[in-house]
Amino acid sequence: YRLRLMSDFEMKSKAEVLFSAEMNLSRLNCLDSLFYGSTTSSSGVCAICNARSDTCPGHSGVISLPFPIPRAICVKEIKNLIPLICPICSRVPLPDDIREQIYKVEPHLRLKIIKNEIEKISNKGENMFVCPRCGSNTRLIKVIGQEPCMRFKIFDTFKNTEDFLNPIAIHRILNSFNDVELCGYNRNFDPKNWFTTCISIIPNKLRLKSLDTSVS
Repeated sequence: YRLRLMSDFEMKSKAEVLFSAEMNLSRLNCLDSLFYGSTTSSSGVCAICNARSDTCPGHSGVISLPFPIPRAICVKEIKNLIPLICPICSRVPLPDDIREQIYKVEPHLRLKIIKNEIEKISNKGENMFVCPRCGSNTRLIKVIGQEPCMRFKIFDTFKNTEDFLNPIAIHRILNSFNDVELCGYNRNFDPKNWFTTCISIIPNKLRLKSLDTSVS
């Protein structure tokens, strides 16, 4: 098991939705484009392989998003990990001796131990502390609320006030995160991939009957 990446979608897709005209948004079956293969009810020829509905295997497409969004399956993981990362260097703010001890623990137990160790030095994120990794005087990110309506609050040392982070900033922190194994994750579930930058468009033949206008 692993998270699918933008490159995976691009390799398997035959067309990219760029404009609403390609989707024909004025019709009920707005994504029923022959760029994604013939439908079981259509008599048209597939725009990709020139086959009709009885022989066309169907083709995938992709929509590129203007900014990254969190994957639904990863929202809880983001909530658990973000408060344990230094917002300056995107590392777990623990010294080498403690990190060495954590590496000896089973991977599924590491995140809980890291949380307990960080709470000792930051008073549950309320106090300013010096990050052992980058030497910055910082304060941890707070999670406000529950998923999926949670928000992330950070202390701005320049403005000396608290402010909320947008998803792009959270994505930037995770994209720079290098303590994957320390937190018990593997490369197939790398926090760098917890956001997605695209939406896959499945072939016409695989879609629900409700998208077929010939079905009453």
